[in-house]
Amino acid sequence: MLKLPRYNLISVLIGGALGVCCAEMLIPVAKVVSAVLVRFMQTLAVPLIFFSLLNTVLDVKETARLRKIFSRTALYTIGTTVTAALLGLLLYKIIDPAAGVVSPGAESFVLKGSYSGTLMNLVPTNIFDIFISGNVIGAVAFALILGFVGRGLPTKLNGYMHKGATLLSEVFLSLARRVVGVLPLFLWAFVLLFVQDLKENFVFGTIAQYAGVVLATNTIHAFVLLPILLKIKGFPFLQTYKGALPALSVASLSKSSAVAIPTSLHVSTENLNVRPEIARFTIPVCATINMNGCAAFIFVTSVFMIEVFQGPMDLWMMLVGVVVATCVAVGNAGVPMGCFFLTLSLLSALGVPTHMMGLLLPFFTVLDMYETGINVWSDIIITRCIDKDLQK
Repeated sequence: MLKLPRYNLISVLIGGALGVCCAEMLIPVAKVVSAVLVRFMQTLAVPLIFFSLLNTVLDVKETARLRKIFSRTALYTIGTTVTAALLGLLLYKIIDPAAGVVSPGAESFVLKGSYSGTLMNLVPTNIFDIFISGNVIGAVAFALILGFVGRGLPTKLNGYMHKGATLLSEVFLSLARRVVGVLPLFLWAFVLLFVQDLKENFVFGTIAQYAGVVLATNTIHAFVLLPILLKIKGFPFLQTYKGALPALSVASLSKSSAVAIPTSLHVSTENLNVRPEIARFTIPVCATINMNGCAAFIFVTSVFMIEVFQGPMDLWMMLVGVVVATCVAVGNAGVPMGCFFLTLSLLSALGVPTHMMGLLLPFFTVLDMYETGINVWSDIIITRCIDKDLQK
């Protein structure tokens, strides 16, 4: 497997140099190379999102004894994740990083027909239509419906369904990891095409504004909104933050919520005095489905890329984007670069050019570390809040 940061940088530099000195000759080659990779990502996109989310819904075992804990966990998880995406929408509208910057040849991103007709189209005529047409929103909705229906099946049938969803989820996730592993071999083509956009008066400064929206969204969510929740529950921010710091460090360095689970359990029970029976349920569940930073990244990145390459989105479509980003983030695996690939897959499924995503890779490691730390910070806050709620 290639070492991503080093080879990404080399590939970016090669692509930039080729784009400056001999782009005209290599543009056809770059288009073919990028198209092959994008088509493969489009092939993986909807199945990856569908089976990951279905597996997540089936994976959480809700028993009578834990029903109340689970309902609280789901409420806090969905609430904080939606809040992160909505905050991203607010800051995006204020900063508007894509204002006046539209890639040459872009078409306006509009819904065909009425909104009610669009909602009707989310319901597929058959399950295969979801994958054939690349219906991302339909895949998210159907995975949720199928997952909750599957939870009501007899234990044996539910087990078969869960094993099948787990197998297919792991297969597509494994393919995704391999695509990320060989990405440096193709990255030069994406950068070369991006250099051409720069030559066509595409404004590079908008990338900095976009990154600012992502970082501001995560920072405000982590250090303003989540502490408000702590304050409402009567917990001091600094005491909670200091107690959680070992888990936040592990999460950031590993870029994996799953890897941080043992440390998160330890700090929750030992440093923050959460009852073990609460922490042992909420921490693993939150590490699986509570992806606040990922939801913000998916929403802001998707809207930014759509507006740059396919024209402005109206507020209604952005609100739909909040729902999709939340659902896709819930189905994200707690592994390094998970939300990057899901965003890449989502854009591919929507037919949005993805070569600008390659430019995010050199600094995505920092974003990934920051977002993972925020995810685990939210996990620990939710765990502490649920512990207090259930003491009443």
